[in-house]
Amino acid sequence: MNERRSTPKPRLFLGQNKQMSTVVTNQGHQKKSVPFVKCGKVFNPVLPLKLTKKGTPVILTQVTVNTERITEPCILINFSCFVTSILRQQNFVSLIFRLVKSSSDDNKQEVLRTWPFKRELVTDTNIKEPVVFNFCEWLATDNGGTFTYTIELVSVDLSKQTSYNITQKSMTAQVFCGTGKF
Repeated sequence: MNERRSTPKPRLFLGQNKQMSTVVTNQGHQKKSVPFVKCGKVFNPVLPLKLTKKGTPVILTQVTVNTERITEPCILINFSCFVTSILRQQNFVSLIFRLVKSSSDDNKQEVLRTWPFKRELVTDTNIKEPVVFNFCEWLATDNGGTFTYTIELVSVDLSKQTSYNITQKSMTAQVFCGTGKF
């Protein structure tokens, strides 16, 4: 006869039980020790046909993370989008993206990284390409704070009658405890 067996209790994954594991430091303070993921905000600005590095950057995405009570936090930033290039005549699109970190504690801004994107083709064409940028930062401190990471478009250079679009933008931050620089 078939015996009915109980199924195992489902496991709770990150963020489902709403409890944080903690570690007690030698000063008696509790520190967060469970990693978490934050999804960023997406902006849909009017994209310029010409932009120099001296111009006002165009904000594409932004994510804010709170690293308070996290021991030596590591933060992995992931940005992805599609760049559609409609190339005509001289056939080039040149864009520069940058990642900027700002701190809510002291209002300082720091450029962490820039990424160029350039396409040159001999013939007229329309092309849609995925673009992915990753950046990992280790903060060698237990002080923590609230940081905002922003992807900006800082330079645009197009050939005549050429256009572009940036769509399906996404940005996430994964925050976890680090044990040292990697």
